[in-house]
Amino acid sequence: MPADPETQIANAFANVKASLEAVGGTTGDIGKMTVFLADRNMRDLVNKPWLAMFPNEHDRPVRHTIGGPLGGNFIIQIEFVAVVENNAPGEQAMSTIRILYRDYDRAPYLFTLQATAKRYGLDLVLEKAELGGRFPEFLLEGSTDFLAENYWQLQALRAKGQPLVSLATAVSTLNEKLFVHPSVRAVGDLRGKKLAIRGIGPSQTHPQPMAQGSRA
Repeated sequence: MPADPETQIANAFANVKASLEAVGGTTGDIGKMTVFLADRNMRDLVNKPWLAMFPNEHDRPVRHTIGGPLGGNFIIQIEFVAVVENNAPGEQAMSTIRILYRDYDRAPYLFTLQATAKRYGLDLVLEKAELGGRFPEFLLEGSTDFLAENYWQLQALRAKGQPLVSLATAVSTLNEKLFVHPSVRAVGDLRGKKLAIRGIGPSQTHPQPMAQGSRA
């Protein structure tokens, strides 16, 4: 991943364009864009590719910029909502979509999604994958249409160059919480206390906060 902020930001906008073109869309299909910046002072660097992508001030999507830690060497992350209508004459939309999931905690919302889609004539085939081992490869090989995976894992895979596109996400910020005894009122109260830390998940991509917590 480029360490240079200007290059990384330019690459992020290029990925947006490439993601839309891969499904037959254009940046003109974007209705809303959310830009996450590690440093809000980089807004000026964002404006350059933003204006190049949307030169018409009367025809631009809504843009929302959020500043805060992104983890790793990420300087920018972009989420966008676009409506792409690219069915050719006589071409039918997909009637079946295969979704591969790995963790059982995905099941409740996936089965809810499946039941809802059924009402609109769309069949969702849910397939359970084994924990560990190969997972994104099934998507890259065409064995499934979608992966139901946590946001951070998909972002890490995308940063490594795998052509994955996040279509929907429930959260876009680190949502882990520290649960403590009611007697703990401040961080200083944690000194000398034992902490139980989950061994897998987003925490592994954020070693600095974990290291601070383990020294408390």
